[in-house]
Amino acid sequence: MLIVPGAFASVICGMLYKIVPFVIWLNLQNLDASESSRLNTRMILSETAMRRHMYLHFTALILLLVAVLVPALIRPAGALFVLSYAWLGWNLVAAVRTYIRLRGP
Repeated sequence: MLIVPGAFASVICGMLYKIVPFVIWLNLQNLDASESSRLNTRMILSETAMRRHMYLHFTALILLLVAVLVPALIRPAGALFVLSYAWLGWNLVAAVRTYIRLRGP
């Protein structure tokens, strides 16, 4: 119960939050976009958005652990995980939209 959603999924989410902004930043540097010279990865994907996702993800994990003792909580835990990954997707799409906006026409 703790290995797949707790460790693997958490690490993968964290890696996505670090890799995607870096790759976007790197591509903007290679394009030599005018705004990219003063851009850093935290401007592509904010720390606040990542932290809010982390809190939601950890809440889903805690609820999943409690669901081991109270099986009626498995559906709310699953719903929180779905919401957590939807939030991750939204954040990554926002980063790609930032790339498209800064890349220019």
